[in-house]
Amino acid sequence: MSGLSRTLSETNGSCCMTETQTGGTHSMTPTVEEMRKKWKPLAHAMLSFINMGPNAEYYIAHPEKMYLGTIKNKRILSEQHHIDTPEQLKQHLEWQMSVGLREEFDNMYQELILLPEAERGRRIASGSDPLIRHKMSVVNHYLRRMPAGGLTGYDCSFIVLKSLMAEQLKWLTGEEAWNYVGQAVKLARTRYGDWYDYCMSFAVGLEFYAIDDPAYYVRDAQGRLRRLLTVQDSPLVQVKLHH
Repeated sequence: MSGLSRTLSETNGSCCMTETQTGGTHSMTPTVEEMRKKWKPLAHAMLSFINMGPNAEYYIAHPEKMYLGTIKNKRILSEQHHIDTPEQLKQHLEWQMSVGLREEFDNMYQELILLPEAERGRRIASGSDPLIRHKMSVVNHYLRRMPAGGLTGYDCSFIVLKSLMAEQLKWLTGEEAWNYVGQAVKLARTRYGDWYDYCMSFAVGLEFYAIDDPAYYVRDAQGRLRRLLTVQDSPLVQVKLHH
């Protein structure tokens, strides 16, 4: 086509195609606003899984409050996730997208599923680290009952939260943040058929990593997750994982 050129550029592993024609340039790359409009409902649905404690219902109804505010975001990223710089954040997000917390669960699952029941019990009891014993006990409890995606949903929800917090801190550009959000949504869609499987993934992840939390706290959080699947004004009812 006369006067039409196409340029394909690669930056940090992402591709951007532009069409340049006499009289103007048209970019096929979505704008930040387009990305935000596309992914925000699903992002907020995925954030609803994270909320626990007495203020959970408020944050489910007002998901933006979870990631607005720079001082709060810095404190949470540092204290809960050991992330203190933009560089650490980007490395962490890349790791969580490709490997994530789910790898530890998957490795334990693959080890235990090959053992007879009695031998699994001995294997768990023989561990010297109480944290490892706790995690292996959780894995053993859910053997052959987990959705195929394992704990991927647990990773995906936290990828969304950290990305949106980082956008507020200007540690990520809007384009970078919403690109991570979009990747998390796509990853979840490849692993789960619906929110029910995603919910089980997150609930098991909560139990797997909640050794320091009282049992009633975990049960309360898991009960709230189940209600999210059915309450009419729940974000999980308002937007489907696949649509």
